[in-house]
Amino acid sequence: MVMQEKSAAVIVAAGNSRRMQGQDKLWTPLAGRITLARTIDIFQSSPVIDSIVLVTHTERLADTHALCEQEPWDKIAAIVPGGAHRQDSVRNGLDALAGLNPSCRWVMIHDGARPFVPSIILEEGLRAAQQHQASIPVVPVKDTIKQVQDGKISATPDRSQLWTVQTPQIFAFPLIHQAHHLSHTQDKATDDATLLEHMGYTVSIFQGSSTNIKITTPEDLIFAEALLTRKRNSSMTTRMGFGYDVHALTEGRPLVLGGVTIPYVYGLSGHSDADTVIHAIVDALLGAAALGDIGMHFPSSDLRWKDQPSSVFLDYTYNLLCEHNWTISNVDTTIVAEQPRLSPYTQAMCTHVATHLHLDPGQVSVKVTTTDRLGFAGRREGIACYAVTLIFEIHS
Repeated sequence: MVMQEKSAAVIVAAGNSRRMQGQDKLWTPLAGRITLARTIDIFQSSPVIDSIVLVTHTERLADTHALCEQEPWDKIAAIVPGGAHRQDSVRNGLDALAGLNPSCRWVMIHDGARPFVPSIILEEGLRAAQQHQASIPVVPVKDTIKQVQDGKISATPDRSQLWTVQTPQIFAFPLIHQAHHLSHTQDKATDDATLLEHMGYTVSIFQGSSTNIKITTPEDLIFAEALLTRKRNSSMTTRMGFGYDVHALTEGRPLVLGGVTIPYVYGLSGHSDADTVIHAIVDALLGAAALGDIGMHFPSSDLRWKDQPSSVFLDYTYNLLCEHNWTISNVDTTIVAEQPRLSPYTQAMCTHVATHLHLDPGQVSVKVTTTDRLGFAGRREGIACYAVTLIFEIHS
């Protein structure tokens, strides 16, 4: 596993709030605390952040200094003025960071108007960047997208390949610093990853969060207030679910666990792809919501499911829970297998399951164990999986 180093953060808060009908979104109170302060709080409290550079509008420099003096934010390393465009503001922040810490290795670039980023995103994002040099959080597009030209629909892109981009975007600092200084002649980019794409670099993605909204319009403020109010005033019903699944090992089949194909001489026998990890998770979720079991929804007698990837079961179960107003809190699994060695693949399994259940990466756990050669698993006759999940329903 890649060692979890710390990162600097550049928080960009230099916009003009042109779509806010006269309000300054960064300085508007949200449940009694201004947007910018809520954003800084998250980075100040994160264990993977060691310093913060604030980039603010020139007209707000004095206000920002006054705010930082009255708050217990000891990670604020510099407050610098922004530029004419977001790209210019980010470059100013990176330049300030280079002067403060020439040996800086990692940097997170975040929009100050995103005050609800979960702290786990910072940790998972840094881990992803350490593996790939550049990584950004994304969430799948839920609505159908139409491409319009001259008032008419010209194309309907495949929704399964479309993702909404969020921040923080995390990079190897020398790489993104160079990209911003090579970008003067390029079109103005709306996010930092685009600059690396122009340079020919591949940017990886990791699972973002549906609550990591960016406040852009007055309507977003209403939604943000509702999120905070619901957290304070809502009651909650919670349910726990347990799932178990086992399949026999057989020749001539691929071994698929948690949506990941694993190189091995044997695969699992079953009507679908026999993914015992996903089957156990689906059973746990259905059980928690009292919505039956996997055999009821996906019977082996139904030819629609023959050789199907079990990911379709996850998608179906997620939508079913949403229809019944259930939200998934977390999923925890334990795979029981003597062979092959599965630990190198558990993170990919977590990512796959989280993506299909629309969860943050830290909400899914996949563990592996053996039986010390006891029982069917110990004799390498099959692989089993246990799953536990927690779901909740919020009552206003």
